[in-house]
Amino acid sequence: MEGMPIVLLEAMSMSIPCIASKVGGIPEIIDDSINGYLIDYGHKMIDSFTEKLELLYNDDSLKNKFSVKAREKILNTFSFSAMINDYKRILNGN
Repeated sequence: MEGMPIVLLEAMSMSIPCIASKVGGIPEIIDDSINGYLIDYGHKMIDSFTEKLELLYNDDSLKNKFSVKAREKILNTFSFSAMINDYKRILNGN
């Protein structure tokens, strides 16, 4: 139940598509069905997680697409240079 799990940022920076629950800041990191999968938290969570894991395991094309998009998300949103640009924009009132 971590708000912004560093492990997701680290994994995605290494082009690893992730599957995680739709809680806290996780939906800001994972774009569902684009660079990973978001799972509803609840009693069907394990079944949903297993289903999505099997999809990625059995489809190399999907896994590769998610891998590229995961890395892009980190570079465009959470990299040092992206964060510096955001801070500059905020401090300049834009």
